[in-house]
Amino acid sequence: MARGKSIFRVRRFKSLTPLLRHLDALPHAGHAWAFRGLSNVDYGLKTTFERAAIERFGLKKAVYERELGLLRKFRRHAHQFIQHLPEPEERIEWLTLMQHYGAPTRLLDWTYSHHVALYFAVRDARAGTPSAIWAIDTQWLADVAIATLPVDLQVQFVLDRNMKQHELSNEVLWRATPVKCVLPLNSFNLNARQSVQQGLFLAPGDVGVSFEANLRATVRGRRERQNHLRCFIIETSRPFLRRAFEHLNRVNVTSASMFPGLEGFAEHLSSLLPHAKALAIDEWERP
Repeated sequence: MARGKSIFRVRRFKSLTPLLRHLDALPHAGHAWAFRGLSNVDYGLKTTFERAAIERFGLKKAVYERELGLLRKFRRHAHQFIQHLPEPEERIEWLTLMQHYGAPTRLLDWTYSHHVALYFAVRDARAGTPSAIWAIDTQWLADVAIATLPVDLQVQFVLDRNMKQHELSNEVLWRATPVKCVLPLNSFNLNARQSVQQGLFLAPGDVGVSFEANLRATVRGRRERQNHLRCFIIETSRPFLRRAFEHLNRVNVTSASMFPGLEGFAEHLSSLLPHAKALAIDEWERP
């Protein structure tokens, strides 16, 4: 998170077992935890659109129009590469496609699985550089986000808590006067990667400011927020990385399973290096 007092309850870990114990102990009744793992805690919670528009190009004006411009450009060209496309007005479906293929969007990827989040926390981690797993109770987040919306939208949102109606999501996320909030949502049609990674999205209501600014506005004044917002900082070391990859291999959360296909399997081989000698064919081991 940004500098200053964190809105998350922060805990630090040097070894894997206590980290897994705390993740497993998160309360489940009445909660719906979503997790996001990053190999460097300093990366923070930032969307790809935020990194591109605000950080890379320094764009602070007409950001809303620029997002719609990218969306329109993608819609006009996607038919050349994709056979089955969403209806033109289904913006969440279109943003999901853009996110999947690497275009900058306001969507931030999360997962319902803390094992998947751990995988992304260690996937590209370097020993000595702290990584992190963020956890947000999306059931609670949806409840407090509703309170930030105009009354007419609050009523509609209560009637459609899953945000599956494209008219409602369009009206919430693309208002003429944006509302600073963060909403958990997902497209109706999940792609294979989302399914495998147990994925969902958190989306800021105001794309003109940072994701973290939207999140702070959502939970402002909520004294209970640190019960629902957690940050697990990992003091990453080589022994930790070895144990983490061993654990992830046991629960079958690897590059091969996260990214089905030869490319994912090839990346998975790097996590096997500590044990690669035992995998060698006898005649290859001989000089």
